Amino acid sequence: MSFIYDSHIHLMPDGRQDTPQEFLAKAAQAGIGGGLIFSQPPSDAQEWETAAPCWQDRIAHVLDFCSRLEHFYPVYWINPTEPDAIEQIVYAKNAGIRAFKVLCSFCHPADGLEAYRKMAELRLPVIFHSGILWDGVNSSPFNRPANFECMLDVPYSRFALAHVSWPWTDECIAVFGKIL
Repeated sequence: MSFIYDSHIHLMPDGRQDTPQEFLAKAAQAGIGGGLIFSQPPSDAQEWETAAPCWQDRIAHVLDFCSRLEHFYPVYWINPTEPDAIEQIVYAKNAGIRAFKVLCSFCHPADGLEAYRKMAELRLPVIFHSGILWDGVNSSPFNRPANFECMLDVPYSRFALAHVSWPWTDECIAVFGKIL
């Protein structure tokens, strides 16, 4: 059987999401049969209208959601600059998280190098947001593809730049060529 694999599915905060069964029905209707499901965002993300759950609860939530869905894999959305980021990474790996998502809204990608090294050591990939955000704040300086050249300093890392870094797609291709 052939189906679409969606590598960028967000769980929404504050109860703004379908149940796993509702999600699966909608995904099947769209021809999607698998993918990566991102946990709810960290507490510093603008998506929260109320207080964010602690990181352990966000990990548990995405693991529970994905446990009810065949071919959908849990990804933990982490702020790699948090003081306990390494603890979160190790905990997430041991709990069953399959990859990490990072969105650099208020920091440069290089600010999280210690966290990315731990992800690489544990052989877990990271998906970076790259490209402009429609967030109403000056976050573009942090999400240009060239900023991710810092990953050259992370041996054995596996990562993707999401959204083809739009509107800097040509820069994304150049970075890809450099890192190959």
